[in-house]
Amino acid sequence: MFLSAIYTRLASSSGTLIPALFSALPPTHEVHAFKVALCQKLLTDPAPAQARRVQPRARKNSHAPRPPPSKAKDQQAHPIPGYTEFQRLLEAPGPADFVGAVMGRIRFELVVAYGALQSGNRDKGKGRDRDREWVLALREGRVRDVVRRAVDEPLREMALCLVGSWGGIFEFQKLSPPPSAAITPKGGKMDSLFAKADAIQPLGKKRKSSHPQKKAKDASDRTLHSVAQHTSILRSFSKLPEAQGTYQHIANKKLRNELNRHTAQASRAKALQEDAEMLLMDEAGTIELEGEMERTWRVGQDEIVLGAGQEAAKGRREWKLDGGPYRARYTRNGRHLAIAGRTGHVATFDWLTGTLHLELQLQETCRDITFLHDQSHYAVAQKKYVFIYDRDGVELHCLKSHIEPTRLEFLPYHWLLASIVRPPTSSFLFSK
Repeated sequence: MFLSAIYTRLASSSGTLIPALFSALPPTHEVHAFKVALCQKLLTDPAPAQARRVQPRARKNSHAPRPPPSKAKDQQAHPIPGYTEFQRLLEAPGPADFVGAVMGRIRFELVVAYGALQSGNRDKGKGRDRDREWVLALREGRVRDVVRRAVDEPLREMALCLVGSWGGIFEFQKLSPPPSAAITPKGGKMDSLFAKADAIQPLGKKRKSSHPQKKAKDASDRTLHSVAQHTSILRSFSKLPEAQGTYQHIANKKLRNELNRHTAQASRAKALQEDAEMLLMDEAGTIELEGEMERTWRVGQDEIVLGAGQEAAKGRREWKLDGGPYRARYTRNGRHLAIAGRTGHVATFDWLTGTLHLELQLQETCRDITFLHDQSHYAVAQKKYVFIYDRDGVELHCLKSHIEPTRLEFLPYHWLLASIVRPPTSSFLFSK
């Protein structure tokens, strides 16, 4: 009676209340059974005529307690139809009063509710309640074909996904025999043994392994190749590269071994270059030529500045170092740089901004230069002694104990200036 009242109300509204009703219902077993029964009534029964509402009457013993309804009674009120009836409902044209979108929503809710009931019976262990024809239709793909024809977009893809999930539930489950085919031993232990013997599978059939076979690894393993370059193994056990030549046709043994060694080195260098190319994130800066006859060494610095952008052109720096060879030394933070030429050209500047701090022409041999505790002081190994200058180029000290120094090094954590002098001995100077 309740189902008929709901059906009459929905049919009178031409199906406009159906989406709101289905969206508000919770996903329980009883609600799914109610949805299947309601969709069955909407798709098969004709539209009811408008009837006058009957006035309610008082009932006798209305205040008397009523027993709670049992679940078995609720399940009998809305029995689950078979798969044949389910397929017939999806292929039914439906009432003419409903629009296409409403019919698509009714069929979609029927598919969802019916599939949930079937899968729910499996989860609860009710093998007898599950429709065997439904399981076979899932395995054979008939349910997918029927849903694809019955449900319209945009609900078709969602319905097909649900059908695929239900098919995965029953994919590896063996169908249980019907009650009529069950073996009931009546003759004691011997009949039980005969019944069990019928279930034994043939010996020739292989058992399915739960562990899938692993695929063979590729012959070229990049990880093994990169690790092998830094390991030490016997040469007799090492594998030759693919491009390794044998050169067995050469009679001279020394020449043959030399060619094999060069070929192996070339192949190994090529493999290492391929590994390095995998780590390159972007290409290095190059000059693109406009024609085949153009040469990059003919392109000058002025042409490069004109071709580059304005921000890139601001970073151009030009120094003419004619007093070489030069010795260079950075500060610990890497920002300041000091250079000393062999002919006496000394300069310090800010490497980041390109600001020149000072430039000296000492007019004598300079072999090395180093910063002290910071960029404000530096030491120069000149022809005869070691001289210390400040940032402005003022001479502060002359270390005559360092005779003819060749190399200088300052240890910042010990405040110690070390040098190598001629004859090759070491000298130290502690700073305070």
